[in-house]
Amino acid sequence: MRPYCLFPTASISPDHRAMRAVAVVRLQVPRFQGLGLGYGDTIYVDSAAPAARAQVASIAGHFGMLVTPGAPATAGMVGPGSVRVVVARRRAEVPGCPNWSRPAATDFANHSMSNYGCSVNSNIAAMVANPEDLLHGREGVGTTDTFTASRAVEMYRTTPPTGTKGLQSITPGGGK
Repeated sequence: MRPYCLFPTASISPDHRAMRAVAVVRLQVPRFQGLGLGYGDTIYVDSAAPAARAQVASIAGHFGMLVTPGAPATAGMVGPGSVRVVVARRRAEVPGCPNWSRPAATDFANHSMSNYGCSVNSNIAAMVANPEDLLHGREGVGTTDTFTASRAVEMYRTTPPTGTKGLQSITPGGGK
C-alpha cells in the first residue's frame, strides 16, 4: 500500500474550524482529478471536523468513490483544525517475473523453468478487480437466498433429459 497525502494539513483558527476546513477541501477538487481515482483506491479523512469529512465524501462521491472510516498511520500529526485526506492505492504484481535467469532450453534433469508460473500469476494479478481482496478477501453478507439455489436444483431434477425424445430425422436438401 502506498498512501498519497492528498491535502497538505492546513492551519485553521479555532473560531470557524469546520467551516474553514470545508473551504480548504473545496479548493482542492483539482487534486482529486489529478490522481485519477478509480476502483480499488481507498480514501481516508484524518480530521476531527465532521463537516470536513462530509465535504470530502461529497467530492469523492462525484468520482464514484466512498470515504472509508478511520485513517492509516501516516507521518506527522494532524493539528487542531487541520484536515488530512489520504488516498491508498493498491496494485497486484508478481515480484521477480519474468525471470529469464536460465535460458529456455531442454532440461534433461526435468527441472521447472525459472519463468514457470509467471504468466499465469501475472494474468491473475492483472485481472483482479480489487487487489486488497487478495490480502483479506471479503466478508460474506450473512444472508443466503435458498430459493434461488433450490430452484436450480429442482429444475435439474424435474427436467427430462434432452435425448428422451429420440433423434430427429434430418435429410440434406442440397440436391433438389
